[in-house]
Amino acid sequence: MKSKNKLHYFLLYTAILLAIIGIFSPLLPKILIGKHQLSDLALIGDWWGGTSAVFIAFSGIILLILNYLMQKDELDLTRKELKIQRFETVFFNLLNIRQKLIENTVVVDKNSEKNYGYFAIKLLRIELYNSYPYGSTNPNDLNSEILLIKELFRIFTEQKGKYINDFFNNFKSIMKYIDKHIELNDINKQFYFDLLFSQLSTDEILLLFYLGESWGILEFKPFFNKYKVFKDINIHNLIKPEHKGFYSYLSKKSINEYYC
Repeated sequence: MKSKNKLHYFLLYTAILLAIIGIFSPLLPKILIGKHQLSDLALIGDWWGGTSAVFIAFSGIILLILNYLMQKDELDLTRKELKIQRFETVFFNLLNIRQKLIENTVVVDKNSEKNYGYFAIKLLRIELYNSYPYGSTNPNDLNSEILLIKELFRIFTEQKGKYINDFFNNFKSIMKYIDKHIELNDINKQFYFDLLFSQLSTDEILLLFYLGESWGILEFKPFFNKYKVFKDINIHNLIKPEHKGFYSYLSKKSINEYYC
């Protein structure tokens, strides 16, 4: 954009300069040679008159080019704005679908009671946490923890996948849609990722956190790392605070501190 502005200013100043030269060029012989010699300059005067027209004509051509470039930039900007508007329409429609998927989620607990919506998601997250063998592992052994979480999440999705897979697939589609959209720069993409994760409940975020270190390591984790979506997570909501090591950008968070 800055380079385009520089070109526009260059063309404008060039056109103005040529117009000034064209206007004042017939006066140059009088200024340079003097009044008493003007009778000898008829032929030169005709030449200057022709030259003046050339300068003004070139100035007009440059202004036409400048006008075309500026209109083209405005049209390009309008097209880009329309594409972003279409992107946002689809983006918010996908968010609405995600919301409906959550609202339509029904999980039957061990007491044969039905849990709906966010209560159902919370129940699924609690069941995942309850499957962890507390007290029999070393959370500081990160490689062992990763293998354990992968196995626990595999069993979890085999048993509960019918409740949660649509949510995961919808979420993956939204992330891909943002990341692949060519009209968005990196700052815009980060904004929409932050907006996306701001719509999630704590339980959804925690499920996604562990999904990224299990079967979602190829399709989900690259986005989680690229956009640092868990940067504000409260690590004390994890199964173990030491699991912050699953994502390198969380490694600086101290387990002795609380984060919102």
